[in-house]
Amino acid sequence: MQPNPAARPHTALQVVRKAPDDTIGDRPGSHGPGSADHRLGSNRPHPRPETPQQPFLRRFIAFEIQARQFGGLPKGFIDKVGRADAEKPQARSPALKPGGRLIREWNGVTHAVDVVEGGFLWDSQRHSSLSAIARAITGARWSGPRFFGLKRSA
Repeated sequence: MQPNPAARPHTALQVVRKAPDDTIGDRPGSHGPGSADHRLGSNRPHPRPETPQQPFLRRFIAFEIQARQFGGLPKGFIDKVGRADAEKPQARSPALKPGGRLIREWNGVTHAVDVVEGGFLWDSQRHSSLSAIARAITGARWSGPRFFGLKRSA
């Protein structure tokens, strides 16, 4: 027994049934003249990726169907998103100024690194990055800022 469609409440999104020869449910990854990917390809602003993943392709096709039926995104939405992205505050990291000193204890030894113009001074040697110093101290690849406590762990 099938439910009565007239008994369902009206929703903004309705399923549109097409004839079997006009379905969008072609095999994902098929790119022939009759495929959904081919039919949608001519109107897209960006080129199709070489190997679209099946879940992404399903969501993309569903969006295209809805956009064609209901008119797509509201006017100005793309501009608003672009402005919000441009206004996004940059992540702040502590400024290291010449004359500063970083101190870290490793295996019972205290290491002091002086910040100098254009680099760092540790163990009477000049280094261009904190990561090189952290690697020399530990013998392993470390993020220098993370090793010296300037950056939180991920």
